[in-house]
Amino acid sequence: MSDRDARISELAYRIWEEEGRPEGRDGDHWIEAERRYAAQETPPAPPKKKKTMSNAQRAKILKGLAAKRAAAEAAASAPVVAPKPKKAKKPKAAKE
Repeated sequence: MSDRDARISELAYRIWEEEGRPEGRDGDHWIEAERRYAAQETPPAPPKKKKTMSNAQRAKILKGLAAKRAAAEAAASAPVVAPKPKKAKKPKAAKE
């Protein structure tokens, strides 16, 4: 028996015990053990390469942020002027 088969056999036995030692399910336990063994053997996916930003892209973003900050500061420092109240219209005199 190979090392792989021995480990799968041990896994199948543990699964059988976990399920309360049911009769006639040895094939199901073996298949589940093979699945779990394969999941353990599968190497993890390599990490994804991070995208880097060029200096030109970075400068463009910083320029845009600086413009937004300047606009916000200008708006905050501008004096608040209350709108002039509208003059009430005089009702026209009714003709008799």
